[in-house]
Amino acid sequence: METTKKSSKDTLITVPTEKELAKLIKNEHISNSKKETKKRREGKQCIVRELKINTSKLSKADFRHLEMLFVEAKWLRNAILSSEQITEFDTKIKVVNGFNKDREEELKPINFLSSQMKQSVLDQVMQDISSLGAAKKKGRKVGKLKFVSEVNSINLKQFGSTYKIFSDDDRIHIQGFKKKLKVFGMEQLFPQDAVYEFANAKLIKRASGYYIHITCYVMERLVDTNRTILDSVGVDLGIKTTLTTSDGDKFDIKIKESDALKNAQKCHSKKKKGSNNRYKQLKRLRREHERVEFRRKDAAVKIVSFLTKQYAVVYMQDENIKGWHKGLFGRSVQHSALGTIKHRLICAGSVVLSRNAPTTKECFVCESHEQLTLLARVFKCSECGYEEDRDIKAAKTIQLFGKAGKYLKVKSTFGTKETGESQKLVGEEVSRVEESLSQTSETCVPC
Repeated sequence: METTKKSSKDTLITVPTEKELAKLIKNEHISNSKKETKKRREGKQCIVRELKINTSKLSKADFRHLEMLFVEAKWLRNAILSSEQITEFDTKIKVVNGFNKDREEELKPINFLSSQMKQSVLDQVMQDISSLGAAKKKGRKVGKLKFVSEVNSINLKQFGSTYKIFSDDDRIHIQGFKKKLKVFGMEQLFPQDAVYEFANAKLIKRASGYYIHITCYVMERLVDTNRTILDSVGVDLGIKTTLTTSDGDKFDIKIKESDALKNAQKCHSKKKKGSNNRYKQLKRLRREHERVEFRRKDAAVKIVSFLTKQYAVVYMQDENIKGWHKGLFGRSVQHSALGTIKHRLICAGSVVLSRNAPTTKECFVCESHEQLTLLARVFKCSECGYEEDRDIKAAKTIQLFGKAGKYLKVKSTFGTKETGESQKLVGEEVSRVEESLSQTSETCVPC
């Protein structure tokens, strides 16, 4: 109980109990620890490594445990959304209200979710509400959060407590499991050229199995002195050819839907809605979609890896890929990996030009403009007579614009701005990077 004392002026002074005092000290320790961690990770690169759980090594009890984690997370999330006071929801409860297949209300036991997993489900709901509020402030039309039929990710919020890594036998222990789980891809977490600091992780459910996404911070990276790095390159993204470099290299990705995917889609459409056979066929359909997605992702990752390892600076243009997909070239964009390549190049630190830059029309020799149709695959200047493949010429123009600091695009707090001052600042930064590259022969590659 709290004790009160009276001062000389008859004012009540509340004295906290030992339990409350211990809680205040604990909260202060947690706050200081978070500040130290944030300061330690400033300037470090955040990356995510994906590990796959080897379900063939799991016992029936562990496999059921893994399945029920996502089922109980769905029950708990829907119970949180149905409560009147979401912020005051008690995550320590063992039973929640739910519905069965006949839409009859019944009690759902929460036996497999750990305490931190329950808290992470509540935190995810609060984050979703906050995101809707931010979107509403921007003028977007938003609704309320709806009940979900499945949950496919669970946040493992604390390394060392919610999950632990055992590199000796390629296993990971997740809170609540009696045994360690065998995983594939453990070598990604302990590379020879870097030291990782582990943060939170996510347990992911897919049609192809169960995965763990571990967030890592690169604390130290060694320089590969045996590899030569070229100065810079300009890349042009397009429909006819997926990616073209200023050095003349062309990469084309055209991965269409497989016959197995089409057959799975036909079988799924013939199954009765709500039946178990339709649900099983849906899992097969999702698995086929994943295979096609992984093939496209693999091709995109290899292209981006080649560019970032071969060149120190990559210049690219902010192409309107979403507009291409909505227009006449939807199928071509769908079969390529343009969005993945663009996103990964930006994340790798590429210099981005505005989409309004005349990289196709302008001749970089005499600076005159030519009108080209989509069928014209060769650029020919009517003023100086310069002639070259239009994609290679566009990539060279992007590289020259980037080096000169023209049409550069930088992000601001309110979206993107493309002003003369911002172009000057980015141009100075690019010049500084290129100057340092010319002075040193051995340079670390941005990962």
